[in-house]
Amino acid sequence: MGYFYYVYLLITMMKRINAVGTSAFGKTTFSKKLAEKLNLTYIELDHLFWLDDWQKTPDFEFFQKITQAIAYADMDQMKQGYVLDGNYSRTTH
Repeated sequence: MGYFYYVYLLITMMKRINAVGTSAFGKTTFSKKLAEKLNLTYIELDHLFWLDDWQKTPDFEFFQKITQAIAYADMDQMKQGYVLDGNYSRTTH
């Protein structure tokens, strides 16, 4: 079997994906399409982080929001996984 078959097989087995990259690089477009293709929940970190008038969510509350979104994604019987979209270095640890 060819290399691309193994890449495809690996990608289809992934259930928890964190897409990172620089601003305006296409993370959101890529992440939405990947989530749709793999039938995973799409989680946008910007939606969880930014409040009205571009106010930042405090770290503790931000981490709680991420934890809740991931727990919801993991409980979804139809999807059972997620693609996390955002460029927040503190979410990669």
